[in-house]
Amino acid sequence: MNEILLKLQSLGISPAESKVYLTLIKLGNAKAGQIISLVELSSSNVHEALEKLTKKGLVSSIIKNGVKEYTASDPKTLELLLQKERKELDKKEDSLRGLLTEIKSIQLLPHPDQNAEIFEGFNGIKSAFGKLLSNSENKEEYLFFYKYDSKDAEKVNEFFSKMDKEGYYNKLQTRAIFSLEYKKLFSKRKNKINARFTDQPIPSSINIFYNKVLIISWGEKPIGYLIESFEISKMFRELFEGMWRLAKK
Repeated sequence: MNEILLKLQSLGISPAESKVYLTLIKLGNAKAGQIISLVELSSSNVHEALEKLTKKGLVSSIIKNGVKEYTASDPKTLELLLQKERKELDKKEDSLRGLLTEIKSIQLLPHPDQNAEIFEGFNGIKSAFGKLLSNSENKEEYLFFYKYDSKDAEKVNEFFSKMDKEGYYNKLQTRAIFSLEYKKLFSKRKNKINARFTDQPIPSSINIFYNKVLIISWGEKPIGYLIESFEISKMFRELFEGMWRLAKK
């Protein structure tokens, strides 16, 4: 019995819920009072456990003669709970991968004693793009990530829409990976960007061209870090190509 309780708890079912659920499995159906008399739990804990088990789909109830009677759902319902738990774990793993990417991006930001340029504000970011894309004669691809954030999506979209009109990258072969949530806003822009979209975690705003990387922190006052490094550029280019294969048009 203890082993079964532990396995149930590994699925995200609390100790109290596990005891109540197994008691109902044995009884088939029962009133709350019957369950309270059989488990070493307070009345409030049993009622709380029954409520949570009902929300998880592991318990159902009907009212007979004005009294609620509970029934344990088919144990196969646990398979659905396991599938849900696996999906949650997958999401956590994806979030962790995204977080690791973000952390690596921060690690690559130059220390104060290293040679790098910092740009502030939207006008500063515009200047940073001018420097990033200044070696267009190299015929390199311009690659970038943009992670959607509802707090600044509209103003960032407006900023890039203006860059579209000014033809900053019209002469360049450009590929971009966007968050899926940005697809609707992107469809209104007029440009020649070869875009793909993903619901997987991606770096916030990283732009790669030739031997330069521009990392932007959007917000009330955007800040851009322009780094000149073949090694860092190569690393982000490889990351981009890996995610490009998984993203969708």
